[in-house]
Amino acid sequence: MEHPALESGETLRFHAPAIKGAVARTGPTFRATVNIPVIQDLDLFITDRRIIVRAELFLGLFESDYVAWFPGTQRPVESDVLTAAYLTPDGPMGPHLTLVAQTGRPSLLRGPELKLALYLPNATAAAAALPPGLSN
Repeated sequence: MEHPALESGETLRFHAPAIKGAVARTGPTFRATVNIPVIQDLDLFITDRRIIVRAELFLGLFESDYVAWFPGTQRPVESDVLTAAYLTPDGPMGPHLTLVAQTGRPSLLRGPELKLALYLPNATAAAAALPPGLSN
């Protein structure tokens, strides 16, 4: 998967390829997806300013990014801000990292808070790449 474009001076701290699955909960909505080789690929990128979860469909024909910025960083207006991260060593699909973000634009289908559980084998290393004070 291609790395997302970074801002000037932004550095990549961690890349977790092939996330096994993801579960997102916000307001009244609940979404879940899994990594299906060739059809859908999910990657996590952690920089010194934000986290980026990239989904690619059909070998990159379509792609979509979810971005949450770290507190105290300069960010676009109405963007999501990461408020906490929790590491769970045992889950139904193995270890997972749960990211909690305050949503930048709440709506009827998107509540004020988003919880995103990412199932990845290197969840401990991903949590270590986050800024101090965010992860447990």
